[in-house]
Amino acid sequence: MLAVVALLFAYLLFVFKPFTPSAAAASSPSTAATKPILLELSHSASQTLVTLSELVKYSTARSLLFITLVLSLLISGIQVFYLFYPSQKFGWTSFDTGFFALVVASQTIIWLTVILPAITRRRVVRSPNSNSRNSLASSKIRLEIRLLQLGLLCACLGEFGYAFSKTPSQFLLTTSIASLSCFANPNIRSLLSLTRAPRDHGKLFAALQILESVALLAGSILVNVVYRATVKSGRGREHSVFLLVGVLLGIAFLVSVGGVSLPGVEAMSCVNSNQEGVQQELDEEVVVDEETPLLHTQ
Repeated sequence: MLAVVALLFAYLLFVFKPFTPSAAAASSPSTAATKPILLELSHSASQTLVTLSELVKYSTARSLLFITLVLSLLISGIQVFYLFYPSQKFGWTSFDTGFFALVVASQTIIWLTVILPAITRRRVVRSPNSNSRNSLASSKIRLEIRLLQLGLLCACLGEFGYAFSKTPSQFLLTTSIASLSCFANPNIRSLLSLTRAPRDHGKLFAALQILESVALLAGSILVNVVYRATVKSGRGREHSVFLLVGVLLGIAFLVSVGGVSLPGVEAMSCVNSNQEGVQQELDEEVVVDEETPLLHTQ
């Protein structure tokens, strides 16, 4: 499988060249220029590095990026956590695994579409000192930080719950806690979006997606290696992979408590606001040329 993926990747890099319109395409529609995909990948990588290098200037952003990497490790282990381990531990069939996935997905949908919007409206609207726009913004940021910490804590407790579950019912019941981890990723993106103007959110989210993809690749290798080693040992330590991820999530929770705060997020937001103000002033300036020389003479 890895050999096939490597072969396809090499083909995309060095052989496949998609057709793209050239500068002379308007005058000659039949002429097309080719641009190697390697150049596109290098440009994307450079833009990602630039975006991430700007983010790591802030301590709060560094904490959020670390949490993103840990959550990517959690996602990368889904195949082991919800397929291999229950099949070996409890003898689950495909039907049991599908039912388990249905329960997890249903809880996640309910949390994100029903409970979370209700909590957000209730806490932000009824928060004290919510008369000004700045107070509302601070209340919203504070709520997002609390939801992020809640998601990480529940994800950590969920992994330990999976590790020490002795019966299928206990394993299934643990999902009621672990499903709250769905609060983490959306709030991370929301907090990091404060560091960029709305017009630059596309670059920011693209860089985060690339970072998560790299972490997913590395995490899938790590999780599968750990699980394979514990299974081969024959000592009944297959749950060690849950303990490993649980410890990392616990560290991420502590990082969120100590490294993600309202003043830190507001500091990133203030820098962004200053940059937007300067850019807006530059955009509002009128360029004087030969066609409009009288605009500034009155």
